[in-house]
Amino acid sequence: SEVRADAPVSEEIVALNELGFRKVTEGNYREGVEIFRRLISVAPQYPQAHFNLGIALGLRHLDKARSNR
Repeated sequence: SEVRADAPVSEEIVALNELGFRKVTEGNYREGVEIFRRLISVAPQYPQAHFNLGIALGLRHLDKARSNR
C-alpha cells in the first residue's frame, strides 16, 4: 500500500523533528543529523525529516569548511 506524504503524523514524530531542528539552529549539527536519520528510519514517509536532514548536512559541511580557513 502507498503511504501519502500528507498522511497524519504522530506527536512523537513532530517532537523529534522539532528537537533535531533545535539542535541544528543551536549549531549542534552532529546531533541534529543523528536525530533526523533516526526519524527517517522510523518515519520514512515524513518529508520534513528528509528536507531537514539535507539542510543539517549542508550546514555541517559549511561550518567545517569555515573552520578550516
